[in-house]
Amino acid sequence: MLERIIAASSNEGDVVLDPFCGCGTAVHAAQKLKRQWIGIDITHLAISLIEKRLKDAFKTGLEFEVHGTPKDLESARDFAKRDKYQFQWWAVSLVEAQPFQGKKKGADTGLDGLKFFRDVDQKDARKIVVSVKGGENLKADDVRSVMAVREREGAEIALFITLTEADKGNAFRCRQRGIL
Repeated sequence: MLERIIAASSNEGDVVLDPFCGCGTAVHAAQKLKRQWIGIDITHLAISLIEKRLKDAFKTGLEFEVHGTPKDLESARDFAKRDKYQFQWWAVSLVEAQPFQGKKKGADTGLDGLKFFRDVDQKDARKIVVSVKGGENLKADDVRSVMAVREREGAEIALFITLTEADKGNAFRCRQRGIL
């Protein structure tokens, strides 16, 4: 339907604006019809979904720029301070995992994202749990908590994303417990 509307109301090269792009249907249709486009959304969950959708659909000839997402460590720290949930969803998207429980805010169960993979010789998908800590104070208990989540969820791997620089002790404890 959106393709028809865009085709009927614009020409190749025109700009299509979708100020509430959500899952990106209008920008996808605009790209397909060779229109320029601007898509706006405030959630990083939507932005990462649209990025993935466009990259999957248009393997070549696609260039776009995302504004408002962290580009360096300092902007990531600032983002984590401003909105911990948006930061978690953004961090989870960096490893192409899905946010746990969609985008619901709530009690922290230690599980922020899930990713699935298959080994070449196995049929069944295996699970990776993702835990994100955006704060500055990483404690040894945070590492133990991630392992507890891995065990509780029956996951093969735990992936721990943090803004805190790992010291030798933290890195060693993570490796000992099988955390990436």
